[in-house]
Amino acid sequence: AAVWFLHQLQPVSYVAVHDPAGGRRFGFLADELETVLPEMVVRDTDEVRTKRIHLFDALALLVEVMQQQQQQIRAFDVLSAACDLTVEARLSRVESTLEQLGSQIADMPCAADVNFNSHDNNDESKKK
Repeated sequence: AAVWFLHQLQPVSYVAVHDPAGGRRFGFLADELETVLPEMVVRDTDEVRTKRIHLFDALALLVEVMQQQQQQIRAFDVLSAACDLTVEARLSRVESTLEQLGSQIADMPCAADVNFNSHDNNDESKKK
């Protein structure tokens, strides 16, 4: 898995010294990337031996990471849907049980004397 690679990257913004009119660019420092994946960095044959990054190699690894993340997202979506169904089923059973209990209480002979929807029942019994 290439996820480890993603955590090692440190994106930077820069203005190229040789092309300041080109504006701000984004990328990676070859020296830093070389410590993570040395085969992704190559030295030019110029006099200062400029380091260059094989960007398509980096792109390929980034695409692999994105594909892995998409698989994880799909798996989480399936799991979430299953959990939603479980919660809905349990909620439906609870609501059904509450309705049954409410009907049973309403059918009790003493139910006519008690108002189950009022919070003032205790206060009324104290006044009598």
